[in-house]
Amino acid sequence: MYLSKQKVFDFLKACFLPLIVFLAVFLVLSLFGHSQMHARSEPVSLAAPLLPQPIASFGAAVADQWLYIYGGHTGKTHQHSTENVSGAFFRLNLLDQKTWELLPGGPPVQSVNLVAHGGKIYRIGGMTARNAPGEPEDLYSLSDVARYDPATRKWETLAALPEPRSSHDTALLDNKLYVAGGWQLKGKEQLWHRTAYVMDLTAPVPRWNAIAALSFDRRALALAGAHGKLYAIGGMSKDGVSQQVDIYDPQTNRWSQGPDLPGNGFGPAATTAQGNLYVSGMEGVLYRLNPTDKRWESVHTLSFPRFFHRLVALGDTRLAAIGGAAPGGHLRNIEVLDVGPSRATPTITSWIVPFSGDAKNRQTVFLHDNDLLLVGGNNSLEQHDFSPGNFVNQAFKIHLGSLSVSRLADLPVNRQSLETVLSDGKTPMAYVVGGFGHDGEKARSFSDVFRYDLENDRWEKLAINLPSPRSQFGLVKRNSHLWIFGGLDYDPKRGKDAFQHPLEILSWKMQDAQATFVMSSNRLPRPRRAFGGAMLGDRYYLVGGMQDNFQLVQECDVFNFSSGQWETIPAPKQQRISPRLVALNGKLYLTGGSSPTANSEFQPNSSIEVFDPAARTWSTLVERIPISPSHLHVLTLRDRLLLYSANSKASKSIRILLIDPGVAQSGRPAGDQLDSSATSAKFTSIGLEANGDSGVSESSPSKGER
Repeated sequence: MYLSKQKVFDFLKACFLPLIVFLAVFLVLSLFGHSQMHARSEPVSLAAPLLPQPIASFGAAVADQWLYIYGGHTGKTHQHSTENVSGAFFRLNLLDQKTWELLPGGPPVQSVNLVAHGGKIYRIGGMTARNAPGEPEDLYSLSDVARYDPATRKWETLAALPEPRSSHDTALLDNKLYVAGGWQLKGKEQLWHRTAYVMDLTAPVPRWNAIAALSFDRRALALAGAHGKLYAIGGMSKDGVSQQVDIYDPQTNRWSQGPDLPGNGFGPAATTAQGNLYVSGMEGVLYRLNPTDKRWESVHTLSFPRFFHRLVALGDTRLAAIGGAAPGGHLRNIEVLDVGPSRATPTITSWIVPFSGDAKNRQTVFLHDNDLLLVGGNNSLEQHDFSPGNFVNQAFKIHLGSLSVSRLADLPVNRQSLETVLSDGKTPMAYVVGGFGHDGEKARSFSDVFRYDLENDRWEKLAINLPSPRSQFGLVKRNSHLWIFGGLDYDPKRGKDAFQHPLEILSWKMQDAQATFVMSSNRLPRPRRAFGGAMLGDRYYLVGGMQDNFQLVQECDVFNFSSGQWETIPAPKQQRISPRLVALNGKLYLTGGSSPTANSEFQPNSSIEVFDPAARTWSTLVERIPISPSHLHVLTLRDRLLLYSANSKASKSIRILLIDPGVAQSGRPAGDQLDSSATSAKFTSIGLEANGDSGVSESSPSKGER
């Protein structure tokens, strides 16, 4: 039977067009949390792009798969001038998850609010600076209200606020726009507002109407609509930071008091998703209000605690925490948080960061607040390049919230394979110990100790030394003491005795100029170097590594500080040399290193294994991490694993990964600790290249202000 081309085309269209439409809808819903069709364990693509610049105290709203950002404060905290108050207006394409577009802006303003309604963006109030940099601050609140139409790319002026207002917040409820809180700045004058207003956005000519006055003075608060009511959350009163929550009922035109916010109430952010009210504050916990028993539940944590940020919904089960202020400076990142009923799937955020340093491996890496510090290392990608020119003394600091890189004072010596701990106290000090380098004749292990003053960027070589040189050892801090386990004392000048594996456990009281290293009465049960070591509770765990004659260590030893006794735990699925072991939320995570193959060769191990001390079992969290496991560094950043690698052929770049192991829970009372138990070996991949290009395209035609 003969079929015309048109009939064939109609037949194919009828068969495949519904399938194509279904797949497209499925993909979009999966990306933004509108669908429950996908299994929780399956990988889901998600974006976590950088803002065009670090910013706080700005406006944000989502409309038609675009994230809009307006204004804000840039530069150093508590410094306000015409130079660091922004009038820029951007939007991020949430479908391609990477493109920022510069839109027609307006007046420079921080503490500004954005609300999306009917596909249009509303801008309300804020504060501007009239003083130039270096001049006395001259700050003024604004009454401006404007509406942006993405179709025409134009702003339209609407009815102004009845009085200028900043450090306030706005919220949408039943097609009505509410504004409450804040104050009016007028140079040196400050007027706190107790008035609150509503605007019906469906009215032909929207106007402001007063609602019941507030019984409180608060600014730097969050406002959100949920459960048919308006919630005014936290903020600062004339008496200080407030945790108070007030609830406005539009039906009765009355305010009542709700359950206090559990965390710090200064500069929080709030939003609504699937009818639920969410709040995040500067302590880094995401809270959800349980409408049944009217209590707050802790449902997630942020990698970077922040305030004067924004929280927006990306569908029903995902939120985005955007920018904000934090220790070390404003943030540039956007954290995507899964708030579904069970977030058991690990989530990986990946950054590629431009880096001018020479080291490719074996740096010592440590964290202080939001700063990742990198010291020393080796400039070769090969395993055994130990010429004098291969060892590096450079030091850098990466502010993880903005991914900005700063050069620090050089380490006094060229050295790799150092180990570092941070001291406690008001003045942070890093103690950098041992390592491997070149003495002018041969490459060997070293015994010296350096102290780095983080506040003053200054190195000091201490008079104290290890009793014998060590590299590839374990270093841990317990109370005020530094403890050293295992390692290698390598010196080719000793000939056949070049490799020595000290069994003595050493301790040293930090910050005591008269103290020396003391040998413990306990010794290692067996030689061990190039192992993974981590402290969990009052036990130090040693996993993997090598012993004499390059033999693998199969046993996993545990030193119990309380009893002074050695214990053992089951071995992981795969033996490893040079792995990384860290403790996080009551479990141990084993990452990287190399494992033997069937033909006795070694290959990099890309999996992450998890040990549960309660069950005494190992499980696999991730089968393959999206980064080379060679010379990988693993640390913990709050409830996440932080992976760092400079081991790449790509010139002048490094890789940083943040892994949320996932947690199966549906909301815990505020104050309960979240348990990061892993239930799946699959993960969500979140990709981002921080290459200095903000990805922005231009479209054509100490006031503590939010």
